[in-house]
Parts: sequence; C-alpha cells; structure tokens
Amino acid sequence: MSKGVRSTDSDLSPRGLYMLMQQRFQDNSTAVLAALTAQKEAVDKAEDAATKRFDEFKREMMEKLDSLITSRDTGTGRSGSYRELIGYGLALSSVIAMVWMATH
Repeated sequence: MSKGVRSTDSDLSPRGLYMLMQQRFQDNSTAVLAALTAQKEAVDKAEDAATKRFDEFKREMMEKLDSLITSRDTGTGRSGSYRELIGYGLALSSVIAMVWMATH
C-alpha cells in the first residue's frame, strides 16, 4: 500500500489492518468524548434545575415561617401556631441538611 492511500476493510495486509484499527480507535474515542460531553451538560442542567427548585422551596418555607412568627407575635394565629412553627423549622432544617450533605 502506498502512502496517502486509505486502508479499506478488504485490505488484510499488516499495514492495512493497523490503519483500520487506528481509525476504529479514533472513531471510538470521538464517540466517547461526545457522550461524556453530553452527559456533563445534562448533569449541569439537572443541578441548575435542582438548585432553582430548592431555592423556590426555601423561599416558600421562609414565607410560611415569617407568617407563623407574625401570627404568633400578634396573637392572631391559631393556638397551634407554635407547634406549626417548630414543625416548619424542623422541616426546613432537614431539607437544608440533606442538600448540604448531597453537595459536600
């Protein structure tokens, strides 16, 4: 086989087999790199979405806690407001602990 002539599947000489194997390894490397890049992008998007959902949940919990604290301070809430405040506080702290453990 002369230089510059590309090996084909029908070329069974040692040089032809070597060239074929090199091309296949290169093709596999390119495919793996593309798959890993796509996976990293998907993970980044999923992390961003999870962060946004957590931030929204945290904002809602803070609003509920503020509402409960206000109703407790003004005496306009139900008699169970203190128990609800403790429950929401525990729920919020549990969620924060889970997120912290998942990210560290």
